[in-house]
Amino acid sequence: MSWFTQQTYAGASEPLPDLVGSYVDEGYLQLTKLVGVHKTFHVYHALDTTTDCFVNVKVFRSGVPGSQRAAAIDHEFSLHQAVAAEPGVATLKSKFTELLNEREFTVFKLNHADRTMYQSIFHSQVYVDRANLVRHDFHQLVAAVRDIHLLGVHHRDIRPTNVWCNPDGSGVRLANFGMATQDNQSEDMRTGHTWFMSPERVDAATHPTYSPRQDDLWALALILFVMITRIHPWNAPLPSDPGYAAFRADEANNFIEKFHLTPEANDFFIRCFAPNPADRLSLDDVSVAIRMIDRFTRARLGRVYGGACIEPVRPSGTPAASVAFSLQVPVPVVGVPAAAPFADVRFLDKDRRSVTTRMRALKGLRRA
Repeated sequence: MSWFTQQTYAGASEPLPDLVGSYVDEGYLQLTKLVGVHKTFHVYHALDTTTDCFVNVKVFRSGVPGSQRAAAIDHEFSLHQAVAAEPGVATLKSKFTELLNEREFTVFKLNHADRTMYQSIFHSQVYVDRANLVRHDFHQLVAAVRDIHLLGVHHRDIRPTNVWCNPDGSGVRLANFGMATQDNQSEDMRTGHTWFMSPERVDAATHPTYSPRQDDLWALALILFVMITRIHPWNAPLPSDPGYAAFRADEANNFIEKFHLTPEANDFFIRCFAPNPADRLSLDDVSVAIRMIDRFTRARLGRVYGGACIEPVRPSGTPAASVAFSLQVPVPVVGVPAAAPFADVRFLDKDRRSVTTRMRALKGLRRA
């Protein structure tokens, strides 16, 4: 349905109603489109009728004063407000309550955002064959996390659906601080998405507490991995998870063989995903290391015109999820003049584990 987060949380109340068309903020904001559905809140695009500009609003069902729900909303507002002035964080303009359909709602007014990084990665695919954009947006996200950490706030739910951006992937902003904390050590294993959690957070039996700061760093590395490959390497970082177990069993080769990462990128992720949090890269180390990696993947699937990659393609019958696109400069075509249209460039067909010519792949696509 939506490009915003869409999850079910244990203990959540009945779903919120669709309030499209309603007016809030003393009638100045009209809710025009429901863009995010969550058990505890909805996200809308809203038109400011005084300026004809759009904003995003986050709508919660208000809790009774003193209740757990009211305390959670106040806690989120307080921590988001503490970091909202940072350039890489979603701007929190105001908070107010509204009586709609005889029920009271709490509303956060935020900056307008067209989409999330999730949509940029998996729907628009704006990062395919665009290493510079990957680095630029990831550095923006790293800077945002560094800024909130310096202010003593840890997000604990960093994932592509909680990163807002423009249609071209620019303007990265960290949003949704519902799980944020100021604690340096936490016993709170609240529900989130295990894809982006650190091992010490998902395995309470082995790790009774965890560092929210280290949990954020782990999530950042996974976001970069997904930006590069468009694939989640595991469902949860647990020994019982096949993907995670395979990585731990053969760290030196697993990502190279399965996702076609370059050795340099593989070494980077091995350090980011070290079992011991003390052995992982810091935020500053991550920023430096990314600049030192020329290529992230060895796989290259692209349509080539005069030696320049202008359109990604994949072999007929190859699932999109199994393809790791390369992030590199175009490879010159040996023995073919620069002016030759659509040179017969070779690329890796991952499913067949062989090298296939581009022309054969195009014929396969036409047959499909």
